[in-house]
Amino acid sequence: MIKPPEIYGEWIPLLKEFAEGKNDREVVPAMQAGTIPCFQLVLERFARRLQEALDQRYSRLVEEFQARGNPGNPEAAEGMVENLGWGLFQLKQAVTLPGLPESLRDRFPAEIQDGADRIQASLEASARQSHSGELQHILQLHPVNRWEEKQNHEQPK
Repeated sequence: MIKPPEIYGEWIPLLKEFAEGKNDREVVPAMQAGTIPCFQLVLERFARRLQEALDQRYSRLVEEFQARGNPGNPEAAEGMVENLGWGLFQLKQAVTLPGLPESLRDRFPAEIQDGADRIQASLEASARQSHSGELQHILQLHPVNRWEEKQNHEQPK
């Protein structure tokens, strides 16, 4: 069990692990329980490091999705879209940090939401190019930018 960080120096290795996607089962709860000193200089440094870690994780999610290429069947496409949505949901949950001052608390989850909205719009535009309509149907059933239904369900396999 990772001790929640209380000082800036304790956040640095934790954010590095988060950026690398290592040990999320311990890292994310420690981040969410951590405290962040409210000195302006420390907050600026912390926000910059959190932004870098968030960007790294977000980029990896998108790259992994794109690397899977064109799925051969609707079931594979559905699994890919569901996994991307879950990854974005988990990333948004991870950066929802109660210890942040109010001025920053919504910034990072909002960035994930904005990115997910852009991905959804891009996927929908691609789906319109397909004549089968299967991808459009999958995106309606499993939008990558809406997570209300994911709150109480398990991640797909």
